[in-house]
Amino acid sequence: MAEPLLVLQAIHKSFGGAPALRGANLEICPGEIHGLVGENGAGKSTLINIATGVLQPDSGAIVLAGENCALASPRQAAARGIAVVHQEADLFPQMSLAENMLLERGLARTRWGLIDWRGVRREAAENLAALGEQFDVQAPAAGLSVGRRMVSGIAAAVAQQARILFLDEPTSSLTMREIESLFERLRTLRDQGVAIIYVSHRLEEVLELCDRVTVMRDGETISTRPVRELNLDQIVSAMVGRDMSGLTVRRSATPGAPLLCVKNANDVTGVFLDVSLDIRAGEIMGMYGFVGAGRSEFAQSLFGLRPMSGEVSVNGVTLRTGATRRAIRAGLAYLPEDRLVQGVFRSHSLRANAGVAALRSLGKQRAVASSDSPQTGRPDGAFLAFLRRLPRFGWISARAERALAENVVSEMRVRAVSIEQPIATLSGGNQQKVVFGRWQAMRPRVLL
Repeated sequence: MAEPLLVLQAIHKSFGGAPALRGANLEICPGEIHGLVGENGAGKSTLINIATGVLQPDSGAIVLAGENCALASPRQAAARGIAVVHQEADLFPQMSLAENMLLERGLARTRWGLIDWRGVRREAAENLAALGEQFDVQAPAAGLSVGRRMVSGIAAAVAQQARILFLDEPTSSLTMREIESLFERLRTLRDQGVAIIYVSHRLEEVLELCDRVTVMRDGETISTRPVRELNLDQIVSAMVGRDMSGLTVRRSATPGAPLLCVKNANDVTGVFLDVSLDIRAGEIMGMYGFVGAGRSEFAQSLFGLRPMSGEVSVNGVTLRTGATRRAIRAGLAYLPEDRLVQGVFRSHSLRANAGVAALRSLGKQRAVASSDSPQTGRPDGAFLAFLRRLPRFGWISARAERALAENVVSEMRVRAVSIEQPIATLSGGNQQKVVFGRWQAMRPRVLL
């Protein structure tokens, strides 16, 4: 194998006294696809941010092409040939896709110094075409799906001719065709000598695509091995720190009566048509479809975020669609696909994000916690009294809000220094735990 192109040695990083990295190591060679795996909170995102100049390590060394270097900013990292596409590709919503794709390295200019809009659009379209994609680069980025945002970010990064390319969960919202096209492109880049770091929770993809795999756990590097020496059970065992082979058990359940019934649902813009389904109590129903098939739009419509026609009932009671408040009152909860835009308030604390669903008329909603009566499924009197203390005369009880947030952290095993830290400082997986715990604390009848 060739000499390493990028080496991260004994990297330490702490946030507010809590260690995120404990002497982590990563070695990447040119012409390889290197898998980086670990549980939520293992330190993968922090290590990526250090390698790309977003964060600076407390201690340790970064060696690039055999020379020690300090990456003080993402711009400096990009100038040295290091590119990254994050799990949550954040774009300027009011700008076009073409502008977002080319903004980092500068928009094309005419000889008079004006922006060459025709050239900008042409270059963006060519970058997408290189990945086998074709969609309107003039459209505002606000209307793009998560999948298309990710594809555009990858296309822009590839077009920069980066020597080192970090991909953070690149396939989480892609169709099978998009994934196959991406893998083909990544293999071509590898053959051209590019070093690719592929971060994913989809371990089957890691085994299929990568040449070597580094496993992280609790901020430490556990192992780096060729993929031919690994199988799925070995990777999982290294991630969790114990033998997990043969522990997967499928639990059966006996569903109850129909709880959510939908008949002849139609989106007003035609994204989905004539959808009918019944979901029973105690049942997990999967809804599958490619990006653009209308899955997310259907869930948003049920939760009142999009207008729709048709009949919807919850526990036998007709639900008037089109208002989120009515949906919540009926017992619906919604975990969005796009956590970045629809799931969290990034500048607010973990505490505020955990309690935001319980701020309005909480005592009148079916809001319960782990103290539900096992016989009735209803909240006990003590906890209902606790919930009613939250909104009093338009004011929020800070004590009750903290208690609710601490319960979410405990129940969901969120890895955080404090409930007061900005939720944006948590890993993506821990942010998702907070969003899930927010609704779990309400004990919804139907979780979308």
